[in-house]
Amino acid sequence: APNESLQPEITSEFEVGGEFRFFTGRLTVDLTYYNRVTTDLILSVPLAPESGFTSVISNVGEIRNSGIEAWVSLDVLQKEDLRGFTWTVTANYSRNRNELISLNDDVENVQLGGISTMGYFAIPGQPMGVYQGSVPKTDPSGNVVVDANGVPVASTQKEYLGNSQYDYILGITNRFGYKGISLEATFDIRQGGLMYSRTADINNFTGNGIKTTYNDRRPWIVPNSVQEIQNPDGSFSYVENTTPIDQEHVDDYYRADAISSDYLIDKSFVKLREVLLTYQFSKKMIERTPFGSLSISAFGRNLFMWTPVNNQFIDPEVTTFGNDIAADFGEFSANPSLRTWGFGLKASF
Repeated sequence: APNESLQPEITSEFEVGGEFRFFTGRLTVDLTYYNRVTTDLILSVPLAPESGFTSVISNVGEIRNSGIEAWVSLDVLQKEDLRGFTWTVTANYSRNRNELISLNDDVENVQLGGISTMGYFAIPGQPMGVYQGSVPKTDPSGNVVVDANGVPVASTQKEYLGNSQYDYILGITNRFGYKGISLEATFDIRQGGLMYSRTADINNFTGNGIKTTYNDRRPWIVPNSVQEIQNPDGSFSYVENTTPIDQEHVDDYYRADAISSDYLIDKSFVKLREVLLTYQFSKKMIERTPFGSLSISAFGRNLFMWTPVNNQFIDPEVTTFGNDIAADFGEFSANPSLRTWGFGLKASF
């Protein structure tokens, strides 16, 4: 629906920082702290279908981002230290704490994306991008309730299961040099946050996930599970479950709404983001050419990746949900990311 009263977002920010140099410039540290508040936050808000529209872009609330950023550069070796060898280490660190302070009085939450079994919400008092999904039904003692086939039953109430925000981001680059040759290697480290993975879901459903080798793929009983019995007076009692999940119903287990939270995986990773090998021709070598400078290089990007144990499925950076906040929800059978190799030639005249 059109919104003639839409106003621009207004951001107010306090920032303080400093640059510090030590050991005659060998070590440089640049630190910044910021606190940023945005009012009249613009989001898409759902409307009742009988209005003739499904959503409206509206000013809905207030959000705060605060955190620190740091850049550090250290010359481990300079030319005069070891016969012309150089070694420089640089690191970029950032930690952002995000909180949706409030929504307008008539808005309880805003759905940012998701699928039928897993929602993705903006909720006051929480970071942007909170997951709400199905969980197993439990008895008063906390035991998992299963059906007649031993498969967990989903609770009628969905629960909040975490958010997609990183705890911190860290980049580290090592640069080695000798005469005209330089070698750079950059690691990208991201820690914390969750993502939904349909690839994990479908791998387990088809039996390709390592998790599906549980109990050597023989029938098993869900640990600490019970079956629910309705009494004549309408109340319920619970008895220990003795029904194993057999081969006929194992696919029902991996498709069950009750375990959809299993497909929220840790999106932390460590990547060897780039390796770059460069040769810079000396001035003497090109003095009789039209070039002012000349270099050749070879590079590789996205070469290796390390992920937590519960993510043996997907590159955490891929998404199939666009490029705004909804993209942080995760992926729905996305294509794998690519490893890239290449060569470069740079010249000035």
